[in-house]
Amino acid sequence: MTTDMATTSGARPRGPRWMRIALLASVALNVLVLGVVAGTMWRLRDAAAAGALGPNMLAYSTTLTGERREQIRQMFHERRAAIRPLRRAAQEARRDMVRTLAAEPFDKAALAAAHERMLAAETQVRRAIGAVVADAAEKLTAEERRGFMRWRGRRGPGGPGGDSDLVPDHEGEGGKGRPRRP
Repeated sequence: MTTDMATTSGARPRGPRWMRIALLASVALNVLVLGVVAGTMWRLRDAAAAGALGPNMLAYSTTLTGERREQIRQMFHERRAAIRPLRRAAQEARRDMVRTLAAEPFDKAALAAAHERMLAAETQVRRAIGAVVADAAEKLTAEERRGFMRWRGRRGPGGPGGDSDLVPDHEGEGGKGRPRRP
């Protein structure tokens, strides 16, 4: 009788060892997937900042003369209404991906599909902004475009010289980029 009481009073019920190992492996896999998704989103955020020619072009336009500045500003303003729904769709796609990641039970295929939808939506935004930048650049003179690249190199992502690989070596030799220092 003392044996039964000792076993039942002090011991906690435990599942089979294989079940504890499977639970630990499942938690580790979920943490790994979460890390990969978070890392991807972090890199995409950095890539978006590095490729942010649109806002940079608009900010650079403040250095131009009054008429030129207004021409570029108007071009961005006119297209803003068309880009806004694309931005909202990209934001919703990001939210959907986060909801899919947090959903139980976890569905890897659903997460992959949500991630693809997010990338497609963000690509649409970048293409629309790229079209505005191309149209604005077409309106700039060669000297103004070189000035933009110098200006962007001083103020680009990563601080002064952040985009130095895009700044031409010599004034008259566009297309020859200075390699970035490691």
